[in-house]
Amino acid sequence: MYRPTKDTLQFLMPIYLSGDYESSADFALVLDYDDNAGYYVPRTLLNLDVAYNNARLIAKPEETWLNPKKIDAISTSLEEELGEV
Repeated sequence: MYRPTKDTLQFLMPIYLSGDYESSADFALVLDYDDNAGYYVPRTLLNLDVAYNNARLIAKPEETWLNPKKIDAISTSLEEELGEV
C-alpha cells in the first residue's frame, strides 16, 4: 500500500490463524520499514476487504491470498454469523 502523506510503501502479509495455508487468510498484517532499525515493523491489522481495496490502489493484488471472490465469501459468512447472534 502506498501512503502519500509519508511517501512510503507498506507491505501486506497474510495471517492464517488456523495454520491451514490452503484456506483463506484471516486478515492482513500491515508492515512499515523502519529506517533507523533496518527492518519491517508491524503497524496494524486489516480485514481482507480493506486490505484488498488499499492494495489495488497501486497494482492488481496477487490472487493467491488476496482474492476478491474469497473475500466476498468470507464477508458474507461473517455477516450471517453475526446476524444470528
